[in-house]
Amino acid sequence: MVLARFFRVPFSHAKLIYVVSLFLAVVLNWPLFEAIASWLTQNPILPILGILILLFAINVIVLSIFNQAYIVKAVAIVLLIGSASARYFYDQYGTLIDDSMLINALETNPAEVRELFTWNLLSYLLFLGIIPAAIVAWLPTKSEPWIRRNRQNLLRIVVTFVAIVVVLFSQYGTYASLFREHREIKYIATPLNWISASVKVAQEKLSSNKPPEFMQIANNTQLQSHSDKPQLWVLVVGETARAQNFGLNGYERQTTPMLQQKVDSGEVINFSKVSSCGTATAVSVPCMFSYLTKDQYDETLAKHSSNLLDVFKSAGFNVVWVDNNSGCKSMCDRVDSEQITPEKETPEACGGDTYCQDTILPSKVRGYLQQAKGNTLLVVHMVGSHGPDYSKRSPQQYKAFLPECESAQLDECPQQQVVNAYDNTIATTDAVLSQLIDELDSYSAFKRGLFYVSDHGESLGEDGIYLHGLPYWMAPTTQTHVPQIIWLPDSQQQQRDCLKAQADKAWSHDNLFSTMLGLADISTSLYQADMDISASCSN
Repeated sequence: MVLARFFRVPFSHAKLIYVVSLFLAVVLNWPLFEAIASWLTQNPILPILGILILLFAINVIVLSIFNQAYIVKAVAIVLLIGSASARYFYDQYGTLIDDSMLINALETNPAEVRELFTWNLLSYLLFLGIIPAAIVAWLPTKSEPWIRRNRQNLLRIVVTFVAIVVVLFSQYGTYASLFREHREIKYIATPLNWISASVKVAQEKLSSNKPPEFMQIANNTQLQSHSDKPQLWVLVVGETARAQNFGLNGYERQTTPMLQQKVDSGEVINFSKVSSCGTATAVSVPCMFSYLTKDQYDETLAKHSSNLLDVFKSAGFNVVWVDNNSGCKSMCDRVDSEQITPEKETPEACGGDTYCQDTILPSKVRGYLQQAKGNTLLVVHMVGSHGPDYSKRSPQQYKAFLPECESAQLDECPQQQVVNAYDNTIATTDAVLSQLIDELDSYSAFKRGLFYVSDHGESLGEDGIYLHGLPYWMAPTTQTHVPQIIWLPDSQQQQRDCLKAQADKAWSHDNLFSTMLGLADISTSLYQADMDISASCSN
C-alpha cells in the first residue's frame, strides 16, 4: 500500500534529487564505510557519518545543476549504472577506479568482456543499477515553474556547499589524517571515482582536435654488428606473470622446471629483481617499448613517436608482431603483425575459447623463423596468465597443481584453488618459452637470442585484492614485480657470463629499450648506455 502510493504521488524536483543522492551515497558506497571503519579502529561512527553527509551533499550539488526533471533522471540513470559497475569490481576484485584503469577498460576487447561478464556482475547491475534506474525513470514528477525551480536549485546548492564546509571543518584533524594516509578513498568513493577518471581521460583524448602526427625522433640509426651473421631476435612479452610465482625466483613450487634446467646449464639468465612500468597492459606495453622511462611516461608521446620496433625497422630489421592477446597498444602500427584468434585457428591448435592458449605459439613462431631472411625481430605477445579465468590458459598436460579454480568469479573459490589455476598458467609459460628457445637454438646461421619479460604482475586474493591495475603508488609488489629472462646460445658464452653478473641487480621495464638495442648492436640517438643491461658485455 505504501509502496503503491509512493509510485503514484508525483515527486518534486528536489525530492527526486534527494532520493537518488541518498541511494548513491549509502548503498553504493557501503564498501567505503567498511574500509573507513577498519582504518579508524577507535570511534569511527562520526567520521563515517561525516563522509556519508559529504557524499550525499556532493551528489545533491551535481544533480541540482540540472533544472529539468527528465535531465536529472537521465543523469541519475547513468550514475546508478556506472556506480553499480564500479562497486562490483571493487567488491569482487578490489579494483580501484582511476584514469589508467578506465583506459584499460576502454581498450578491453570483446573476448575479455565475455570473460568478465559473470552472473554476479549481472546481479550487481540488475539490483544496484538497472532496477533503481528503472524506478527513477518511471517515477512521476511534478511540473514546477521554471523560475521557482531555478531559485530552489541555487538555494539547495548554496546550503549543501555550506554543509560540506561545516562537516570538513568539524572533523578537520581526523579527515586530514585519513585522506593523507589513505589516498585510495578517492578511488573507492562512487560516483566520484569513475566520473573523475572519465573527465581526466576525456581531457587527454580531446586535448587536440586531431591525432598528433607521428614523430620520427630516433636519429642516426645504424647497425654496427660485430658479427658476419644476420641476427634473429625473439622478444616475448608476458602477460600478468608475477615474479613471486616463478620457480626460478625461489617460489616454493617448481613452476618453471624446464627453464630451471636451462638456467642450471648456463644458457638462460634469470633476472630476479625487475619492476614493471605500470600495473595494466594499457600502460606497461607502450611504456616498455617507448624510449621514455616510467617517470617520464606520457601515453600520447609514447604512441606517436619512435618506439623500439621503429628503431629496429629503421636499422634494416624485418619486424613482426605476433599477438595472442588484446593487441599491441599502438606499438606495432608501423610493422607487420598477426592477431591470433580462436576464429582463425582449429580447436585442436587453439585450445581456448576467448583466447588461444599459448601452446599455439611455438608452431606460429616456427613458421616465421623458417621464413627469416636477413636481420629479423619477432615480437610475441602472450596471453600468459591473463585472468580472471586462469584455468582456461593452461592445457591439461600442464595442470600440475590441482584442484584449480575453474570460475572467473575468483572470490567464490578457495584461495589455494585460485593459486593452483594461476600456477598452472606459469607452468604453461615455462613450457612455451622452453620450446621457443629450443626452436631458436637450431638457427645457428644467425646471431640470435630471446628476451622475455612480463608486462605486470597479479594479485591472487592477498588482502582481498584480485587481478591488477591498482594505482602504482599503492599497488602491492605482486602487481609490479615481474619475471625476466634472457637466452643466448653457446656461441655467445662470453656475453652470457657478463649478463649473469647483472642478474641480481635491480632493473625495470625502463631498461628494455636500450638493452635490446645493445644486444642487437644498433646505434641511435635514443640509446642510453647506462640503461643497457648488456652495456659492459662484448657483443
